[in-house]
Amino acid sequence: MNTVANGDQIEYWNEVSGPKWVRLQEELDEQLQPLEEALLANINLDEGDSVLDVGCGCGATSLTMGKIVREHGHVTGVDVSLAMLQHAKTRTYNHSNVQFIEGDAQVYKFPNGPFDHIVSRFGVMFFENPTEAFRNLLKYLKPEGTLSFICWRALEDNPWMKIPVDAATQHVPRPPEGEPHAPGPAAFADAERTKKILHDAGFHSITISPLDMELPIGPDGTVDASVDFTVKMGPVPRMLNDADEATVELVREAIKDALKYYDGEQGVRLRSATWIVQAKGIE
Repeated sequence: MNTVANGDQIEYWNEVSGPKWVRLQEELDEQLQPLEEALLANINLDEGDSVLDVGCGCGATSLTMGKIVREHGHVTGVDVSLAMLQHAKTRTYNHSNVQFIEGDAQVYKFPNGPFDHIVSRFGVMFFENPTEAFRNLLKYLKPEGTLSFICWRALEDNPWMKIPVDAATQHVPRPPEGEPHAPGPAAFADAERTKKILHDAGFHSITISPLDMELPIGPDGTVDASVDFTVKMGPVPRMLNDADEATVELVREAIKDALKYYDGEQGVRLRSATWIVQAKGIE
């Protein structure tokens, strides 16, 4: 692994969040699939293309793109989480054109670049220095290549995350607000800041488009499954770090009461708010 720059994030994704994503991989893939499809629909992936998937996690997007570029193409997934990468590698049995590597994309030297496309599904918001990270990635993008990623907008714009958090605050404190642009899910919520980062890194023809889409919460759409999911993944688990069992149960009941209002024919679904960001490399 090359010199690393994102020490705190590497520790977090290896010791805390990565193992959790592995345990919930099937649920998360199902939940995020509509957003992945929306991202890929905006990318002109062709048979034979080479693709870099940044923050590939457990490999879902890499494997999907491997099917699109077929045997003459190639997909490289990169992530800092060894647990997630090990799990991703177990899924490549039918995908000889997909490989996964452990590396910090902010500084990693990719031996198999340059790529036709650099893509990320929620994997680029955790850089310590995003301008330097995208400048590094630009080195491995072909002159006519494209950068495309999907990222979250602000928590306040995402009922999918906000409603469970608001319900939980009836019994536990809301997490302290950190620096708004710190590495994390909402690091690129400010579209103008994101555009400036990419411009300063050397990209051009930058477009940032809003995407609003209803998403399921639990894997089977039921209220109980949705409650189970929200206390295992997302902002709520951090709020429960110091809570006793009685408080956790009160939080579960509060979230259940809040989600019941959104239980329709397709189960519990709430609106998500993301950006689809696209840019081109050197002119």
